[in-house]
Amino acid sequence: MTLRVGAHVSVAGGVHNAVENQVEVGGNCGQIFTHSPQVWRDPDIADEEAAAFRDGTADRLAGPWVIHSSYLVNLCTPKDDLREKSVDSMQRELDAADRLGIGFVNVHLGAHTGAGVEGGLANAVDAVDALDVPDGVRVLLESDAGSGTKLGDEFWHLARVADESVHDLGVCLDTAHLFAAGYDLSTPTAVAETVAAFDETVGLDRLECIHLNDSKHALGTNKDEHAHVGEGEIGVDGMRAVINSPGAPGRAAGARDADRGRPRLRVERRAGAGATRVGSYTARAVTAPMRVVTTLPSATEIVYALGVEPVATSHECDTPPAAADLPSVERARVDPTADSADIHEQVGEAAAGDGVYEIDREALRRADPDLVVAQGVCDVCAVDQVAIRDAVQDLGLDCEVLTTDPHVLDDVLGDIERIGRAVGRGSRAAALVADLRDRVERVERAVANRSRPRVTVLDWLDPVMVSGHWVPDLVERAGGAHGLAAPGERSTTRPWDEVRAYDPEVLVAAPCGFGVERALAEAPALTGRPGYADVAAVRADRAHVVDGDAYVNRPGPRLVDTLELLAALIHPGAVDPPDSGGTAPLPVPDAVRS
Repeated sequence: MTLRVGAHVSVAGGVHNAVENQVEVGGNCGQIFTHSPQVWRDPDIADEEAAAFRDGTADRLAGPWVIHSSYLVNLCTPKDDLREKSVDSMQRELDAADRLGIGFVNVHLGAHTGAGVEGGLANAVDAVDALDVPDGVRVLLESDAGSGTKLGDEFWHLARVADESVHDLGVCLDTAHLFAAGYDLSTPTAVAETVAAFDETVGLDRLECIHLNDSKHALGTNKDEHAHVGEGEIGVDGMRAVINSPGAPGRAAGARDADRGRPRLRVERRAGAGATRVGSYTARAVTAPMRVVTTLPSATEIVYALGVEPVATSHECDTPPAAADLPSVERARVDPTADSADIHEQVGEAAAGDGVYEIDREALRRADPDLVVAQGVCDVCAVDQVAIRDAVQDLGLDCEVLTTDPHVLDDVLGDIERIGRAVGRGSRAAALVADLRDRVERVERAVANRSRPRVTVLDWLDPVMVSGHWVPDLVERAGGAHGLAAPGERSTTRPWDEVRAYDPEVLVAAPCGFGVERALAEAPALTGRPGYADVAAVRADRAHVVDGDAYVNRPGPRLVDTLELLAALIHPGAVDPPDSGGTAPLPVPDAVRS
């Protein structure tokens, strides 16, 4: 895992020279002005310069680059002519970024100069919305020290503009500016509190860049004067904590604390004429996409829902469709084309031997993950987290292993938030969970005060396995009674006579890993059992097949779809089922039809 860190470098002699300048100081990404930031001037970049810059970056640097806009730009100004000039300047920087293949253009909000905070922020939104932002380029709002009437010194200023703009805006945090504005970064505890405040107000998913600067002045003075890293009021401990914060873009470094194996800040000093300090006031830590490996379909769906594309997955990951094209880091030792009874026998043999799943260690090594999401719920459903941890250790990979172990719906929602924090998408995860909880509450209100029919959901048909874990919880929330298993209990094989004795009024067959078509093909293993025709659900035409692979078996965001589907089956008309369908009637024996 490589830290994306570089300097703000000169473009003297042509923008293509920035690549060589960055290589010379040891950076692998960086920031530039396209012209002097103290004047109004258009970027003057010849086509051959742009091509040389793009080619040099691709060949020699990890990237990305950031263009810093002119210091004269003032988005918050109440003066129409100045705001128009600022918009025009920003548009030219965005167009230059598009030509150079640069993904970010950074800008200060500016000063309201008498318009007031609310008026200044509204002016900034209008100015940003007037921009034609090219595809592949993101505008970054930079935090400010807050002197005079300048805005951006409080997190809510950044959040307001980002929330109200029509564009997808990111954020750049300058550590010296934050400190001057009153956000303490001098200790690990203070950094953690500041990061949490930013995530709650703005969202770590918007953080794309950090300007790593120390401050010459004390906390909260609103004085914007930079010091070399570790030589100001923030100090080495604070800077180290910033770099090592889970929310920092491009987190991790090549140098490590030997006793903890944790990334640490390394400040190199290059001697000689024209010496450059890597990690000095010009240092810029810029986003590197986190490399995430997901080893089960639900985790893959979660990270995609949070806006993160994994670099590798499991062989069963197929949603969204792009996931099916990613490399797999494991394979099953079971033939999925066999019938239910044979698969059950194969699983038992594999579990007693080397396990149901085999890890492709070479694929895992090539993936070079920062984070691996594994599971501890069931060693039949996906590769076990113990095997993953052993492989990570044996391969010497420098990554975190996050284990999910959900047993009820609230656990699943909690896992979404945990994964969100781990991938720097905490606010996005919180918003997703809030939306899912709203949908859950709507279902619960819709079925409240209705009768609660007996319901049985089956995970497997030969032998019969009654669904456990989150399924009884979903059934109860959907207005049913799942009397053969309580919420959180494991799925277990049960004698068919027990199911008959319970006499479910709603019967759902959702075999693990099977879609509707495959489940219907396996249905005779259930419908041919003695007394099946006498079950209350069968006699009332309330026996159903559900796509277990898409809905019931994956503890991710689509479990709320499952809740809605179950509610529609248990209480027809109370809730609209998902548009994607995913259900079909179980075959009705002739004895019932007659």
